[in-house]
Amino acid sequence: MISNVSGNQPVSNYNSAGSVKNTPAKSGKQPVDPDVVKFGQDLFTGYGVGVAGELGILTTGAGTYLHENAHAVVIESLFKNAETTIQVDGIDNLKELFRKPSLENLANLITMNDSNKDGAAGVTHIKAGEGLTPLGEHFGTDGSRTLVVAAGSVAQEIPVLGTFMLGYMMKNKSPKIGYSLIALASMQHITNSTYPFSALSASSSTRAGHDWVNFAKLTGVHPLVTAVSFAATLPVLALAMYAFEKAGQKSAARGKALTGLIQQGKISPDIIKANYDKYPNRERLETLQGNLESLMKNNKSEGQIDPAKREQIRKAINALNKEHLAFGNYLIDRNIALIDQAAASMPIPTVRESAQNFAEGVKTSFKKDATGTVLNMGSLAGTVAMAGMNTAHTTAAALGPETAASLVPAMGVLASGVSAVGSLASIWNAGRTLTNPEAGKIDKAAAVSSALFSSLATAGVMVPGLGLPAVITGVAGVLGTQAAKFIAKKFV
Repeated sequence: MISNVSGNQPVSNYNSAGSVKNTPAKSGKQPVDPDVVKFGQDLFTGYGVGVAGELGILTTGAGTYLHENAHAVVIESLFKNAETTIQVDGIDNLKELFRKPSLENLANLITMNDSNKDGAAGVTHIKAGEGLTPLGEHFGTDGSRTLVVAAGSVAQEIPVLGTFMLGYMMKNKSPKIGYSLIALASMQHITNSTYPFSALSASSSTRAGHDWVNFAKLTGVHPLVTAVSFAATLPVLALAMYAFEKAGQKSAARGKALTGLIQQGKISPDIIKANYDKYPNRERLETLQGNLESLMKNNKSEGQIDPAKREQIRKAINALNKEHLAFGNYLIDRNIALIDQAAASMPIPTVRESAQNFAEGVKTSFKKDATGTVLNMGSLAGTVAMAGMNTAHTTAAALGPETAASLVPAMGVLASGVSAVGSLASIWNAGRTLTNPEAGKIDKAAAVSSALFSSLATAGVMVPGLGLPAVITGVAGVLGTQAAKFIAKKFV
């Protein structure tokens, strides 16, 4: 608001010599998909973190500050000697909470109290300058004013679109951070889109400073057209990325079809051997296989792998898996008609089958690690409840401070419980990772870092008001750890 200016997965059923391991096809009950329970955990954890992050952005006024600051920067770039000052309710509420910690001030922060009593979350006050700058003259007076009023929402939305793209690209290899970023961007987009739509019903007291009311006056574009176009940006981006991903899924389906055909014997050992003999990178594959066998043979002491060489062996296994993947793609290309026929006939799991797989996955996990499963599922259930509560609170805040304030006590209790269980789960998982001989250095470092940051966030929740910086640091630290782990595994 402005006050006065308007893959394809690796094929593991053959060895480097081209012979088939001949895993028999199973009949009867469908096998449990071990990834289903993890997917559910990642999805709901990401949603909870994303919604909580959006609530933090709303209450602290971070997004509003970016919006108003964009106005100020553009104004000072286009108008000579213009002076601007920015007021943001969230920042004012946060300052007041730090100045005088109390439940009342904490409630004002959480309910996004209108500290300026002007009906706006923020405003950029302008002291008019004298004429236009050379850049402003290029656009003209009306053009410059149009850029000023549009700058706030555009500046807010660009990071949202970037965050969504990053999350979408990371959701398969690093699901927790991927879905967290997608949820955060989606909630921010919904929040940002309400402002253009509010131009349709702006009151007489707010119309003069409403960005999109002024945009309509300057351009002649009806606010409804602007609002719909603005709201459509993220869905259009999501559809474009989905279409791009769909093209990649065809390759993954072919990989699964190849595995099935090998298991069923429809692609025989003789076919694999014939293709292997013609494989252009056969020599490299055999070299990698020999390197791994040499490492395994020369680094054993009394039948145990030398701990100092585990990281080297892990990297050798990864390199060999990548070459097996390349050979799998070669097999697909050489038998493409048969592969596509099998891929087209692959059954899609029903909702009931997916639910059964989820339940079976939980049972299997419980047998292996009862304590970890209970903590992780408790954290998952709490996160889902917290996400629902945050969504309800965000909706209630739009209806009125009194409605939102009624949810604050329950949110405090729930947040404390979820944070405590989440921290215990992170600490437990870190302990399991540290004692796992197959875990690499990156996995161990990430597990410890996540546990520490999760504990910091929990400590922040237990200290109302003054603990808010700890919560923000903790959540950012967990997400940052996952991002660093993703980058390290991809490039190191």
